Amino acid sequence: MIKKCKGCGIKLQTENENEQGYIPNKDKDYCMRCYRLTHYNDMQNNIDIKNQDILKKLATKKGICFFICDVFNINKETFSYYKQIKMPKVLVISKIDIIQKHIALNKIANHLINNYNIKDQIFFVSVFKNYGLKNLLTFIQSLNETIYFCGMTNAGKSSILNALFSKGLTVSSMPNTTLDFVKVEKNIYDFVGLNYQKPLPQNLLKYLKITKAINPKIMPLKENADLLINDLMIIDSNIKNTFTVFASTSLEIKKIYNKKHDYYKLEPLLIDVPKESNLIFKGLIFIYIKNKCYLKIYTPYKELIEIDKSFVKGEVNNEQNKSNE
Repeated sequence: MIKKCKGCGIKLQTENENEQGYIPNKDKDYCMRCYRLTHYNDMQNNIDIKNQDILKKLATKKGICFFICDVFNINKETFSYYKQIKMPKVLVISKIDIIQKHIALNKIANHLINNYNIKDQIFFVSVFKNYGLKNLLTFIQSLNETIYFCGMTNAGKSSILNALFSKGLTVSSMPNTTLDFVKVEKNIYDFVGLNYQKPLPQNLLKYLKITKAINPKIMPLKENADLLINDLMIIDSNIKNTFTVFASTSLEIKKIYNKKHDYYKLEPLLIDVPKESNLIFKGLIFIYIKNKCYLKIYTPYKELIEIDKSFVKGEVNNEQNKSNE
């Protein structure tokens, strides 16, 4: 009988400690990779898994896909993968406590429906605040189908399953912590997360961990000032503008007034931005931009930048008006 790791689903083996799935003896239930992730937060052993391989493997199954996506992964690339999954789907927006006090959930739902043509049922959940989990569990228990938890890597699939079913799935900020199907309950499986075509580099993974609600940082900029988001990018607007940044508090965000930063040596990404848009750095932050403008963005991570319609404009306008009084 094949024994699989209870944390990530990889096939366990005792022969080669340099290969995936290694355990020192057959009595162990978790591979050494999961052990090191759990006990030492060792994220050096990243494994590259291709999205098309994940989607092809999922396509061989019959059942319902619960697609997990957190608020920082609402973007065009995410929903291009969502559309490729042909089995019936349920959309679960996780980590909603991060922004819930600033943005009405119905605004996000309407954005998903109108902007991405989502016709499936949508749930909003937070493991940290225990929000929405009871409703999600009740819905799951009403189904007589095999259920596969899929979605964007680091969106919280395993955390949600641990909270719902008190399991010991491995949780970390490492992309693709889960490596294969992991049986959670009789008819419920955790599965590998999807990656962006240009994944987050190792040095940015530290910003994924957000343990409390964030307060958006409102940054009114004059024409002579640029916005520096440390390690990510510099934003240069051609007009006086207001940026509202939704991001981890561990990210340093400040105005700069000179061109001495090394990022200015890079060829800028040039973007025409419609009014009331979100500038997205996939997986990490989004920035509400109030006014139509032309941006120069200096960053080594151009593939992770995207412009989208905003789902926060009403509430953010109110906050901006208060800040300007």
